[in-house]
Formats: sequence, C-alpha cells, structure tokens
Amino acid sequence: KVSGLNAADSTGVIGVGRKQRLVRGTSCEVYSDGTSIRPDAATGEYPSGKASLEVIRLDDDSATARIIRERKGNPIVRGDVIANALYDPKKVYTFLVYGLFDANKDGRASLLEASDISALVTEWGGKVVDELSGNVDFVVLGQRPTLPPEPPATAPAEVVQEFIRLKRQSVKYDELLSQARATSIPVLNENRLYTLTGQR
Repeated sequence: KVSGLNAADSTGVIGVGRKQRLVRGTSCEVYSDGTSIRPDAATGEYPSGKASLEVIRLDDDSATARIIRERKGNPIVRGDVIANALYDPKKVYTFLVYGLFDANKDGRASLLEASDISALVTEWGGKVVDELSGNVDFVVLGQRPTLPPEPPATAPAEVVQEFIRLKRQSVKYDELLSQARATSIPVLNENRLYTLTGQR
C-alpha cells in the first residue's frame, strides 16, 4: 500500500522494501482498492491503475517511488493499493559470482573478495551457486583476472604454476561471460549488484 506522499517532489512511500527483496527500478500500478485488480472477463487483461510508480530508493521495510503517471481528478492517496505482476517477495534469486572484487575498498581487487560479494547476496536473500546453469538468474562478474606474459621455459616452477593458475581464472571468466550472453542471463558488475540489492 501507499503509506505516504510528498507532493513537492512527486514521490510516494510504499510499505515494502529491501527486506522484502524489492529492487530499484520496479514499476507498480496504483489502484484505489484491491478489488479493482481483476482481469477483464472478455479479454483476460488487467485494467491499468489510476497511476504508475517507479521505485527509486530502498529502506529495510519501505521504499520511495516517483510518480511517473497519474490520472487527472483521481490522485494517489494514502492507503491506495500497489501491484506488480512479476514482483514476488518469496522468490529466491540465484547468482553466480566470479572475478576480482574490491569489496573492502582498499584499492586492490582480488578473487578472495568474491566471497564477500557472495555473502552480500546471501544476506539479501539470494542463493549463490558455483556453476552456470539454466537456474541462474544473474551472473555477477568482477574485474577480469589479469594474465601476465607467458614465462620462459627456464622460469622457476612456482612462476609457471602461478601463470597456469591465472590462465585458468581468465579462461573461466571469459567462458562465463560468453555463456551468460549466449543464454541472455543478465550480467552485473559490483556497482549494479549494489543497486539491485538496494545497497546504494
């Protein structure tokens, strides 16, 4: 429901937020009451609401949404009902996280900090997996692991092993990006993930 309005900046407050897995950019239709959200008997289509909102800011249990459409003579009022056919607070999104991340903002991205990003996803209510499959909703990619020049044949074994390790990481990164694009799975960077989960 609409729990508050601010006419000065054409925004409203709604009663769901980050804890209910609402995401920024979600659009909602506004109705005077829930009984008006019924499909047309002839066409099966739902009526458009008296207004439309788009979520622009998230708090734990509420969100601020800008009014993007409103019918003249029938303004949004406190207590109006909002609806979005795709939003489901019980839906658990599945993420695959890979790449170099700077989660602690020390200026050095590392593969180890992917675990911090995974923890953020889990805290938000998502599920993190290690393999790309048809069940993955989002792929979160950090920076691509940097591959140094191939060491000469005379290089110490440790240097060769490190090169092989980094090469595997780079190849896996490229494969994940290619597979995600080929299967139209959304690819997020660190900033987009923060936006999706309402952390920024």
